Amino acid sequence: MLYDLVPSVEITGGVFYTCGEFDTEFIDAMTHACFQAISQKGELSLEEISSFIQKSGISKVHLQSSDVKTLVRTLILDGKLETVSQQDIPTQVGMKRHRVCLTILFF
Repeated sequence: MLYDLVPSVEITGGVFYTCGEFDTEFIDAMTHACFQAISQKGELSLEEISSFIQKSGISKVHLQSSDVKTLVRTLILDGKLETVSQQDIPTQVGMKRHRVCLTILFF
């Protein structure tokens, strides 16, 4: 058995799954943390949101930019955030110069 291999996200489901089950409590906590970060600081990059969550100690799991992007998109689809300009949202992971610019609809 190879101990140093990490299973594929397609197999494990990624950070949003625990023991093969969709972890709604974790997602709710993470989307709330994203919303808090954006409401407190306004314009933030995906990396800054991830850093906020990590520093707050809410999650022991390190969220990648793609994970945070998924959470931000969830907030947009839920109607809690609104995009100001489509070109402000990164289209690729790791683009530090581009920032997520959102307007908060609900406090």
